Amino acid sequence: MRAPEFFGAVCCVLLALGTLSCKKRSSTPDWDTAEGSTSAVVDVSLPTGVSPKVDGGPKAVEPNAEPGSTDARPTAGLRFISYNVKNWLTMDRNVDRKPLKNSSKPEAGKAAVVRILVDHSPDVVGICEIGEVGDLGEIQEMLKEAGLNLPYLHFTGGSDPVRRLGILSRYPITSTAKPVESDFQLRGKPFSINRGILDATIQAHGKPYRFLGVHLKSKREVDYADQEQMRIHEARLLRRHVDAIRMRAWSFMAISTTLGRVARSKR
Repeated sequence: MRAPEFFGAVCCVLLALGTLSCKKRSSTPDWDTAEGSTSAVVDVSLPTGVSPKVDGGPKAVEPNAEPGSTDARPTAGLRFISYNVKNWLTMDRNVDRKPLKNSSKPEAGKAAVVRILVDHSPDVVGICEIGEVGDLGEIQEMLKEAGLNLPYLHFTGGSDPVRRLGILSRYPITSTAKPVESDFQLRGKPFSINRGILDATIQAHGKPYRFLGVHLKSKREVDYADQEQMRIHEARLLRRHVDAIRMRAWSFMAISTTLGRVARSKR
């Protein structure tokens, strides 16, 4: 039984990508921030062991293609980097103390992100605060031009119409999923998780690796709800999603064990 390996891999990647949001501001598009980024690097060597079938969510780009020459890493593990690219999107912002309307992330900030990622040579990159799928594609293309080819991508989001989540991979993304629950209530008012929950399974070295990513509500106070309670409820939705994955994994193993016993009894 390989459940401990499966859970270990999920939790490791989940924590790496999820911790980025703790001190970030909220999903509103009108606040200004210094251009920059926050990242974390994790080497994932544990196989998931079990890859439950999942439905929903956009499909990966060319999911059946072979990595080919992009598989330059000799080890059996994966290098994963989580990265908050701090508004790689079109928005009103201040650049050099000058207000700009509908402006993209400054080129210097983009170049810094690309340089750091290329220097670390990751196999998988989880990204927070990406705008449209075209913005994720721009990062992908800039990385390729700089020598880091991550040809597979997945893009997702929640109720926030501005900031979303993405993942880029050296290896094929074989399946994606969305949580069954994404809504909650505070004092009788309906809410949805701001940036959603990213859930993607990547096939590498003959094993599936399942990645979960979140960017919880920031600590910036808002006038329509308690920001701390919003974070708590979003975290609960994430926990329910993780629990659902674990239950499917245990059910899968229980069925496999039962079938194995039946097969042996008929010999």
